Amino acid sequence: MKFKIRNYCAVKHADINTSKLTLIGGKHRAGKSSTLDAIRSVLTANPMPFKDIKKAEISMLVHSGTPSGYCVVEDGDNSARIDWPKCEYVTKGKVSTLSTIAVGIDSLVFMKPAERINYIVDMMKAAPTKEDLLRELLDMGIISIGHVLPASEEKHPLFIKLWENIEMNGWDNTHQQCKEKGVKLKAKWEIVTGVRKYGVRIAEQWKPEAWSLDLDGLEEVILITDVNKAKEWVDAAKKDVAISDYEIERLKAITANKDKVIDKYDVLVKKQGVCERAMNEKKAKLRLLNNTKEVRDLVCPKCQEFLTFTNGKLKIVPKKEHEKAVESKGEAEQLRKDIASLEAQNNIQIKEWSQEKASLKIIRDADEKLKIIESQENDTGTAKVEDVENQLKKAEDRLGAFRTCKEALKIASDIINNKKLGDMLAPNGLRNTKLIGALDVINKSMKMLTDKVGWDAVEIEPGCSISVGGIPYGRFNAKSERYRARVLLQLMVAMAEHAKLVVIDDSDELVKTTKNSLMKVILQSKISAIVVSALDNRSELPDLSKIDGLSYWIENGEIKGEG
Repeated sequence: MKFKIRNYCAVKHADINTSKLTLIGGKHRAGKSSTLDAIRSVLTANPMPFKDIKKAEISMLVHSGTPSGYCVVEDGDNSARIDWPKCEYVTKGKVSTLSTIAVGIDSLVFMKPAERINYIVDMMKAAPTKEDLLRELLDMGIISIGHVLPASEEKHPLFIKLWENIEMNGWDNTHQQCKEKGVKLKAKWEIVTGVRKYGVRIAEQWKPEAWSLDLDGLEEVILITDVNKAKEWVDAAKKDVAISDYEIERLKAITANKDKVIDKYDVLVKKQGVCERAMNEKKAKLRLLNNTKEVRDLVCPKCQEFLTFTNGKLKIVPKKEHEKAVESKGEAEQLRKDIASLEAQNNIQIKEWSQEKASLKIIRDADEKLKIIESQENDTGTAKVEDVENQLKKAEDRLGAFRTCKEALKIASDIINNKKLGDMLAPNGLRNTKLIGALDVINKSMKMLTDKVGWDAVEIEPGCSISVGGIPYGRFNAKSERYRARVLLQLMVAMAEHAKLVVIDDSDELVKTTKNSLMKVILQSKISAIVVSALDNRSELPDLSKIDGLSYWIENGEIKGEG
């Protein structure tokens, strides 16, 4: 890589070739920092190297007395250039930019923990992937392997929805949604069970009031069958009662005219009795008249007397006797006519009487049956319906208890799975697992470097705090320890980001022996570096040719060439 700087801040002219290790030395106020600022600007593609500089102050970046300045970096056929005060960034070919940490503008040690975590996750690509999420869901048992295709084409609705939510809303928002769902699930469980407050142990032991031990292991279809049978029994019992009610109404309708029928029947019985007695009396008279001598109209031709034939002999009948016989004969005829009329009348009355007698029997039978039915209804009918209705209620209660228990268990299972899911989505869940894996790689990489030179180990702890030699980074570390930690973290970031170059300032913080170990650490990292160090004399500038390095001396804003 080659850099060309013209008229930038304190630098008037500088041409720098880089090697494995490029050292720029010079006295204070010689232009070292300006050189680094120009290099950092072009490497990060940021024409405004200072965060607090205002647009009106851009012209101050140009070397005093000159209209403009620039910095060019060349990497083979590729190049990038920044011009000031235009603040234009122009590239030719494909130029890779570096992070502000790799060039030493920022440092992990100055970041807040959350910011540091996000940076490391992005840098190490430690954010959980779809595959990580799927594997975690499978390991937790929230989904089973049967719900996905072998060729990593995930088909489970929960996984698809979850990943889409993470991509759209991020892990933290998805975690918050999961927590809110947990609250709703607990409220739902409390409503279903009627328990005031959800608890894991309570949920494990809870059973509905109508629960019985024989319900354990039963299938719902059996309980549904029991309910349907009980309904059939209730329907049949109610049908019997309905039929009984209909029969009662029918019998009541039959017996409604009982008194009138009885009265009519009694009248007919009396009339028929009167008629029969009259007929019997006339028949008795007729029998008496039939014993009277038979009247024959025989007249003697001589004396004109009435004759009668008795015992084979003719006998003269006295006139008075004949007249009496004639009168008896007429009365008998009349009696026969009366008897015939009475028999006809009696036959009619007997028919009417028989009909009323049959009606009365029907009424009396209905009345007797009505008394029996009403007696049975009071004793067993209502009780039978109530009995089968109680059986139906018991069957329904058992089914309800089974379903309520099943629903409560399902909700409790959902709560547990949602809790697992929430723990996995939480910052200290799957993301932290991935982060710890990435930190382990980072810490091992830094330890390899520090072990070579005997420095205290620099580590990024699980919570992303930084320690040096086991002591949290800060006031309890020596100034040189803090500097070495920053450089080590800078090199680590550069290695992780596959940067071609790092820019290290303020190496004069270190004593000579420590500077040498710094050079060893840089070389061990296999990343090219530009290191700036304050030196009193050019003679102090080390010869780096033996390690394939280059040394430059800067004075009055100009690089005097390779040392």
